[in-house]
Amino acid sequence: MKILPIILVGGMLLYCLRNRRGIPESPTPPTPTPPTTKAPPSDPFTVLVVESRREQRELLVLVLQRENYRVIFAEDGIEALDKLASDRVDIMLSDVTLPRMNGFDLVRIIRSNLRFRDLYFIFVTAKVFEADIAKGFELGADDYVLKPYSFKELMARVRVGKRVIQRLATR
Repeated sequence: MKILPIILVGGMLLYCLRNRRGIPESPTPPTPTPPTTKAPPSDPFTVLVVESRREQRELLVLVLQRENYRVIFAEDGIEALDKLASDRVDIMLSDVTLPRMNGFDLVRIIRSNLRFRDLYFIFVTAKVFEADIAKGFELGADDYVLKPYSFKELMARVRVGKRVIQRLATR
């Protein structure tokens, strides 16, 4: 088994033990999500996770998949643009600090393309300075989540993005 750091919660670093099936065991059982918040299995919303740190990326993918989202991932901004060109993406979770192309450049390019105008873009980053947060929103991010974060809060923000996209589709 491999031990992976999970998240800083209330001053405590929680750890994840990875079992043979690759599913993290959590220190407390996960709270079941009401069925009304899950994407329908026939046409799940697609979330693109852009994160250069493998452990964080894998954990985000797992949490999103448990909520019945279809998840694809990229390690940097250039790979994310390649995924956008070849796949339908509804919501993007991206770090700011990425190799080859940072998240600020990524959101700037995405927002300059009308094809992606309805993509809901959430920064998930440790860039905590007010100037960075303002820059993220000015470049076109829809939300900005600071690391370390709560998975419950992050999933609530993803569900907000899903509702926004559903409203846009009915216009």
